[in-house]
Amino acid sequence: MMSMKQIRNTIQRDIVLQTVQELVGHHPTAEDIYQAVIQKKPRISRGTVYRNLNVLCDLGIVIKVTIEGGADRFDCVTVHHAHFECRQCHRIFDVALSPVMFPQESQEEGFIVESDATLFKGLCPECAKKRKGVDLK
Repeated sequence: MMSMKQIRNTIQRDIVLQTVQELVGHHPTAEDIYQAVIQKKPRISRGTVYRNLNVLCDLGIVIKVTIEGGADRFDCVTVHHAHFECRQCHRIFDVALSPVMFPQESQEEGFIVESDATLFKGLCPECAKKRKGVDLK
């Protein structure tokens, strides 16, 4: 992971971060972020947005949520949590999760946990309600 001392801050990076923060809870794709950024700064290139997203991830300011068979999503909520992908509407939701405990003996063997990712899949309440035609609450 890079430190802030190893990388200089740029206007482009600030705009990309601000855009991700504005889209908090939506878990946008890089393309979604690019489309939002060019509304503010029309001359910024797609490559610049994508590179800055990767730098923000490397710095731990933004989290990349890998979606199997789909575009990666980005999240500026960096506290420990999991994600839920609805298989019907494909929205991504934050899910509170107790910290995962890495077995102590593994730590003693030299493993260093730097990150973890948990993605649950199923139906969100709205899609489940539409499917069953009833209120689940």
